[in-house]
Amino acid sequence: MQAFLYNLLQGEEEATALRALAVLTELHRRNVWRDARTVNVIGEWAQLLCAAEQLLDCRDLWTGSARERALLRLLSAFQPPLS
Repeated sequence: MQAFLYNLLQGEEEATALRALAVLTELHRRNVWRDARTVNVIGEWAQLLCAAEQLLDCRDLWTGSARERALLRLLSAFQPPLS
């Protein structure tokens, strides 16, 4: 089952890949799959999704659409959390 979900993540269909990621994340949260490969796959996708979101914010900032919102989101992404 894990191999099937990993294959879905590498496929062309974005909606299917995000659904497979949701299943992997939920099974990890429920302590079903706690192996290193699952953790690495979830981490890589989380990093990709954050990078894609920041890229869209940069595009919005560059093109002037929703400039203030994009600037605030970019700045908050690079601020360290308050401890």
